[in-house]
Amino acid sequence: MQTCKLFGFDFINATHVAEVVDDVMRAIQIGDSVQHIVTPNAYLLQELYKEGKESLLHFAQAAKWVLPDGMPIVWMSKLKHKNALKARLTGSDLFPILWARIKQEHLAATFVLPNTQLGNLFCQEYPACNVCTPAFFDAADETYINFLAHDICQLLAAQNSQFLFVGLGDPKQSLIGIQVARLYEQLNPGKQLIIAYLGASFEFYHGYKARAPQWITQLGLEWLYRFYKEPKRLWKRYTVGNIRFLLIAFKELMKK
Repeated sequence: MQTCKLFGFDFINATHVAEVVDDVMRAIQIGDSVQHIVTPNAYLLQELYKEGKESLLHFAQAAKWVLPDGMPIVWMSKLKHKNALKARLTGSDLFPILWARIKQEHLAATFVLPNTQLGNLFCQEYPACNVCTPAFFDAADETYINFLAHDICQLLAAQNSQFLFVGLGDPKQSLIGIQVARLYEQLNPGKQLIIAYLGASFEFYHGYKARAPQWITQLGLEWLYRFYKEPKRLWKRYTVGNIRFLLIAFKELMKK
């Protein structure tokens, strides 16, 4: 697929997430390894560029499919490149289309989700899936993450899943996925698995959380809508985080 280089990421340059889904489904037929789908936005970028996050940054940059999940990234591409990004591609838009294709082609999937109620909805909707719902844990707890990875690999084997969907938010979902990928490749050399890190997409899909109206999204103001909905939780993300992103964006523009 065509890509656009920004912040060290090869962002997919497509007009619609359906193009990404087509590419993912082709890969599942011919692949022989673990591949990753990541969806960086402005907040995640500034988090990844913090000191001590180098391994997570390199992991995200090396993903097979990197979606520009934020209008600031699209705007930056227009300032930086003639071949600018054509559209914002979000994980929340990607998942329903990819999920429909998975069900249509009778493939199997495993989910890592924040609560059992959400997991039950997916299992009721499509029997060829299973779910892991971890207890609350600290992102620095390597022992528990390693335990989760073994548990998830057992679920993948039990369902013979071709897809693993992780929806815990970063950095937890990335830390889990990295460990699962390492263990899965040891246990299943040469076997394809797609791991998608899609945050709240699964909650949006089943209506646990409401997405911003389309006109707000088109203006690139979805962050403002989310801040309005959850000000106590998100105030730091959209104040300090936005300032950090602007500094990173300025450095990116200064690069040749």
